[in-house]
Amino acid sequence: MSKIVRYKRSSWLQVVAGLWLVTLTAYAGEPIAAITRPSAEVALGFPRAGQIAEVLVREGDRVQVNQKIARQDDREEQTNLAINEAKAHNDASVESQKAVVELRKFILERYKNNGVGSRLEIDYAQLELTTAELNLKLATLEHAQDARKLTLAEAIVDKMQLRSPINGVVEKILLHPGEMVDSRETRVISIVSIDPLWVDVAVPTAVATKLTLNQPAQIQAADQPALTGAVLHIGSVADAGSNTLLVRLAVPNPNNIPAGLRVQVSFPAVPAPAATPATQPAGATTPPQ
Repeated sequence: MSKIVRYKRSSWLQVVAGLWLVTLTAYAGEPIAAITRPSAEVALGFPRAGQIAEVLVREGDRVQVNQKIARQDDREEQTNLAINEAKAHNDASVESQKAVVELRKFILERYKNNGVGSRLEIDYAQLELTTAELNLKLATLEHAQDARKLTLAEAIVDKMQLRSPINGVVEKILLHPGEMVDSRETRVISIVSIDPLWVDVAVPTAVATKLTLNQPAQIQAADQPALTGAVLHIGSVADAGSNTLLVRLAVPNPNNIPAGLRVQVSFPAVPAPAATPATQPAGATTPPQ
């Protein structure tokens, strides 16, 4: 029984010593394995079903924010837009009703001031003026509605134009001119941004808690020049199984090194802690030699 207890205590000491050695190694600047990833990745599609009319980019092309990259067949929507645009820019109905109001005012004032109209004619002229003023309000409202319909038609046409939300590279084209966008396949183009690259590193908690935002880090990929990145984010929840925290690095990538590469990450600015011997649990005794 004593041999089993001594063996368990010895194994526990070896585990603690091993963890302490891993942490000390990481502090000393030894690299940690990680994988590069794009800093942004979007799969773009149209919000409504329809036929693809044109794709304006090819795989590998660089695109800028708001650049037009694809379009659905929008001939019907363009015609509707033109109709609403003509209505919105035509205020003839409003101007016509204004003229009617002025005429009704003139007739009423003539009846009143010249005394040429009977009481019935004056009342009728007043009614005609009131009706004309109401028609003017209605024409003004309808003209405002025409402007809103134009805005709606413009929005519909704009939704049929696919634009890039990021600066990046066209990674994959999923649909081509003539093919249909439907509920089963809404994605058309995939775009990624690899400048900067992101590197997510599982860093031992003892190391990660000493890091600060914007702290430099060295990134080395096989057969690639070394890169220098900076700490962008330090996780708030540790992984209990590995005793690590997620640390994200932003790495400028002017040479367009691809994402998905295995790299080694080190934090040269992190000082090594003072070596402290591993302690045993309370009540434990050192096994005899």
